Amino acid sequence: MTTNRIASFFAAVATFFTLVATSLTPAPAEAANPNANAPFFFPADLQCRKPLRPLFFQESTAKSKPPVLIVGGTMSAELIYIFLETRLLADNYNVYFYELHKGGMIDMNENAKGLATCADAVLKDAGASKLSLIGHSQGGVVARAFIRDQPGKVDTMVSLAAPHLGTSPTNPLVGLLAAIASLTPEGAQQAQVLKSQMAPNSTFLNSINKNWPAKDPVHYVNIISTNDEWIVPYKNGLMPESMCDEVDAHGQAIACNVTLQTECPNRILTDHVLLASDVAVYTGIKAGLEHQQVKAAIKPMCLAI
Repeated sequence: MTTNRIASFFAAVATFFTLVATSLTPAPAEAANPNANAPFFFPADLQCRKPLRPLFFQESTAKSKPPVLIVGGTMSAELIYIFLETRLLADNYNVYFYELHKGGMIDMNENAKGLATCADAVLKDAGASKLSLIGHSQGGVVARAFIRDQPGKVDTMVSLAAPHLGTSPTNPLVGLLAAIASLTPEGAQQAQVLKSQMAPNSTFLNSINKNWPAKDPVHYVNIISTNDEWIVPYKNGLMPESMCDEVDAHGQAIACNVTLQTECPNRILTDHVLLASDVAVYTGIKAGLEHQQVKAAIKPMCLAI
């Protein structure tokens, strides 16, 4: 099965489950006032939730680790992230999931506000002062908009296949999503806003690609794939190095940008969607959450299945 066929299959499954889930999600006004007595496992705001965990996974008691909030991508249901969630749970992380409102087919600033509400709920539930974010695709740039608007709440920001520098407006896949959203007048207007925000050098992208003050240090990890069919060209998934490269406690440089196929040329099937499920990528995610060298963690896993 080719990469494009695999990606198309996952995208189709994700779209179906997202449409079902979205119909159960309350409007933003309702989501802003969840029932205070509702358990976090099944909160009033279904966009912000704990994942279903297998019986053999107990609730994490690792208070030394910041809770991890996964921010899904455009039209991406939680099903896409089941492997990522399971691996994090196995490594004793407190895991939460935020699903973009209306499948992400709205102004990204609005989803950043929704993420802020979710992040506050996560911090309260986990009894933590900071959390770590893993943002996939649009979820990566929405997460950075949240950091822009709500400084001081994030320890580590891991982005996977996120269009930090935008994607070509002529990308047929972007056009397809816009066409689906444009089936209603309101959807057409929102899709146009989103498309303009995703364009290279847009006002929105320029607002998150600034070097934020050191008083709000965030550890950044950004992993991309050369086979990304959604971000065109794929190098537009890179973050500005001036704002994310670091030096560790031993004086060693830590590069935030990691291109999977540069470290593992054999992982030719890992594209935009599958990046979130790749086991080699997960070793890099885990290293990033622990503020360790990501490239060094990925290389030994290049042949892993």
